[in-house]
Amino acid sequence: MRTFIKSINRYFQTLRYLKPVQFLYRLYNLFPKTTDSFLKEGIDVNKFSEAEWFSFKKKESFDGSNFNFLNVKKEFNNNIWTQKIDDHLWNYNLHYLDFLNDTDTFNKKDLVLSWMRHTTYARGAAYEPYPTSLRLVNLIKWKISKKEQDSEINKNIFLQSRWLYKNLEWHLLANHLFANFKALAFSGYLYNNKESKNWLSFAKINIEKQLQEQILDDGGHYEKSPMYHNIILHDLLDLYHINRISKCNYDRNFEFLLIKFIKKMLYWALGLSHEDKSIAFFNDSSFGVGPESHELEKYALSFIEPIAHLQEGVFFFKESGYIKVKKMMWSAILDVGDIGLNFNPGHAHADSLSFELSVNSDRLFVNSGTSIYENSSLRLFQRSTSAHNTVEINSKNSSDVWNAFRVASRAKNLGTEILKEQNSLTISSSHDGYNNFFSKNIHKREWIFFNKKIILNDNILGKNTHSISRLYLHPKAVIKEISHEGIKVKLPSNNAVLIEIIDSEFSIKDSEYFNEFGHSLKNKCIQIKLKKNQSSISVSML
Repeated sequence: MRTFIKSINRYFQTLRYLKPVQFLYRLYNLFPKTTDSFLKEGIDVNKFSEAEWFSFKKKESFDGSNFNFLNVKKEFNNNIWTQKIDDHLWNYNLHYLDFLNDTDTFNKKDLVLSWMRHTTYARGAAYEPYPTSLRLVNLIKWKISKKEQDSEINKNIFLQSRWLYKNLEWHLLANHLFANFKALAFSGYLYNNKESKNWLSFAKINIEKQLQEQILDDGGHYEKSPMYHNIILHDLLDLYHINRISKCNYDRNFEFLLIKFIKKMLYWALGLSHEDKSIAFFNDSSFGVGPESHELEKYALSFIEPIAHLQEGVFFFKESGYIKVKKMMWSAILDVGDIGLNFNPGHAHADSLSFELSVNSDRLFVNSGTSIYENSSLRLFQRSTSAHNTVEINSKNSSDVWNAFRVASRAKNLGTEILKEQNSLTISSSHDGYNNFFSKNIHKREWIFFNKKIILNDNILGKNTHSISRLYLHPKAVIKEISHEGIKVKLPSNNAVLIEIIDSEFSIKDSEYFNEFGHSLKNKCIQIKLKKNQSSISVSML
């Protein structure tokens, strides 16, 4: 009976945050939408100035003979477009057609025609709204850059756009819906008829609405994932560029809107990156999926003034719940916010009060990352509290992540305080993720930054039976010695740190750092058992 009640509560806690529009469109999507392929009017193509798209080349794509996504390689043949592939994300990557804007020299037009001739209009995984959106943008960028005039390609892109217009992802909202609107805007800029003008007008109106909702006052995207934040920022830069090079549809007011949000988002993106210029791993984040912040900054500098980089100090991104600390050689990013987007927490992790730490440009402590979206034990682990640099109580998650993209009960931050003194900086924060009917506990964490030392204090307020704090070392942070003095760790730049666990039991566990989809690196985890509901750890430069 208790299991049944917990199951009912999990579904209730998962569904209660959904917006009415999400319920409505889940019902709406149960019924097939018909989209005819008849063209009532011409589909003339507009003219553009020379395009200079930002060239973000993913590590894995297509080499002219083989597709390689998520570290899984498959040989090209015309049947691959409709072949049954178990990994849904691999299949998505196949239908994005990302290779179109790579610098490789194979015949891309033949691949485009192969895709168009061997997929069925409005059917199958190829025509799910998200891959359709990304594919349309890739096709239109390629078409504009190469001045491609093939009538079959022209018609097919138009019909894909028509289908997308009737199949927007209102049930998901968030980054998926934004990708839908971006694709419709691109199609509206490309074509010149009544239907395409409607797409462009509709897309602009909704892009503005989504920016007002999705971008928080501190510049962060509301899903609180550095990876998805950079993907949305890339979208804005692309929208700015196509508007700028359009000879027929240039819109100065739309340009001003985009620049306003680009500046805010770029500042946040640089703040949530480490000194090695790559993103931090909070919520669903991984290398190689989206561009890095410094790459986006380079793209943006062609039309905006340079963004001020964060210098030494403490920077509180209050609305998204992150703090960046830069003090001497230390660079830390702390998660002191709520779990994420309530009505779509699919990319959220149970990572409350986790943090990442770099010493100069070397990463020392890292969250475990993301390498899979399929519903599996590995996916559940990567979203769990135990995969992050924070405290786990009674082997439970601070937020009830379940399935591949679900969250039931969610941790709430109870407040954050920042105290600056002459020689130190203290940040304290707490959350209520373990304060429920079965367990009355509050996790309080305190970081104290000195010039050459950091102290990390954890306290559990309430009763508990078993609490574990974890610190995941970056794969290149090598343990050199374990003694009564502590754990000596050497970093790639030859810097060394001493990690002291004060009056608590600890052990070193083998682990994995999931730095890319379909890939991982071996690393070590320092596992600390809290004594009398508290622990204290110091990290010192040697």
